[in-house]
Formats: sequence, structure tokens, C-alpha cells
Amino acid sequence: MTTTRTGPEFRDAWRAVLAYALLAGVLLVVVGVPLVTAWQGAPIHTESLGTLDLFAAHALLAVFLGIWFALQQRDGPRTFLALPRGEWPRRLGAGIRLGLAGWLLTLGTMATLALLTGSEERAPAPEFVEFVTWLVAQPLGLRVLLVVSAMTIEEAFFRAFLQPRAGIAVATGCFALGHVGYGSPMMGLGVLVIGLVLALAFRRRGDVAVCVVAHGVFDAVQLLVVLPLVAARL
Repeated sequence: MTTTRTGPEFRDAWRAVLAYALLAGVLLVVVGVPLVTAWQGAPIHTESLGTLDLFAAHALLAVFLGIWFALQQRDGPRTFLALPRGEWPRRLGAGIRLGLAGWLLTLGTMATLALLTGSEERAPAPEFVEFVTWLVAQPLGLRVLLVVSAMTIEEAFFRAFLQPRAGIAVATGCFALGHVGYGSPMMGLGVLVIGLVLALAFRRRGDVAVCVVAHGVFDAVQLLVVLPLVAARL
């Protein structure tokens, strides 16, 4: 199930210039800021973190996608979002299987690296412990909403939008770097692994819905099961 894109994406040069200028600004915010934060060793502090801050990057990406879609004239909504019609039960099942397999692969990769480097003996950064504890203490409904927001908007941007235009390496790298500001290199590795799994699945299927479901399964396991268990031990 693939979508077809033919012809130039923008009717006028000014539309293209504006669209790519906005893209540069968005990448600066959602990728550059977390990267600088991690580089400076200044991860998220929960005392200055509000509930709405959890959704700020997703809101920015959603607005950007809407503007880009309005500026371009080549693709309809389904083609733009790489969202074919039909076969929803099969696609849902494929997404669930992909999400579980991706989670197991990510977990195995992180465990193997920890074993090889001895990092399992190192205590996590205090800021990361503080963030995890704060996050799992949020209401269940808020955490579910965060999963839904991440699975839909991040897949629409990084897979359906960015990957066809910039390639797997750039899209997956941006996806991983956008999550490095939490103060945990091991978590960054996990995001890179699952990002590559989703990117390869999208290249093979051309269907963002499968990736959305897989992303949701992965995040739900992490946010609703794994992190609460981790927080209980910290």
C-alpha cells in the first residue's frame, strides 16, 4: 500500500521558500533545542514543567504540517499523510505486532549495551529520576493522551512527512535527537532503535497508520507499564 507523488510540490517559488524556512525553524526547535540541552548537561527540571509543556512540541509539529499542506498543491490529505484506505483490521494487527517486536528489540539492544559497557551499575542522572517520577505521577488520562498525541503527530511528521523528503537517516536521526533532552543516554539509544524500526517499516509499507499503531503500542508499554515499575524502584 503505497501513495503516489508526482509533479512539483509547490506552485510558486515563494511557497517553497516559506515552507522550507518554516521547516528549518521547526527542526531548530524540536531537534536543536533538545540537542543543546543535552550537550550543556541541563535536562528537564520538573519544577518549571507544566502539563501543557508536554504537548508543546506536538502542537508545533501539527501546526507546521497544516501550513505546509496549505502551501503545497500536489497532494491530497491521504497522500500527504501516507494514509491509504481500507484493510484496517490487518493494518491494526500489523501495527500491534510491529510495536511489540520493536519494544523487545529496543529492550534487548539497551540490555546488551548496558552489559557490554557495565552501565547497568551506574545510577541514572538525578534529573532523569526526577522527571520519570513526575511523569508517572500524572493522571492516567493525561498519560494516555500523551501517548495518543505522540503516536499520531510524531509519525505524521517524522515518517509520513520528513522521511520521504529527507531520507531514513535524517528523519530517524532527527526523531532520536528530538528525545535526547531527558538526561538519559540509554533512553536516547532506545528511541534511536525504535525510530529505525518504524522508519524501515514505513519504507516497506508506505503506510503511516501501521507506524502510528506500533508507536502507540511502544509508548503505551513504556509510559503505562515500564516507567511506573522503574519509578517504584528509584
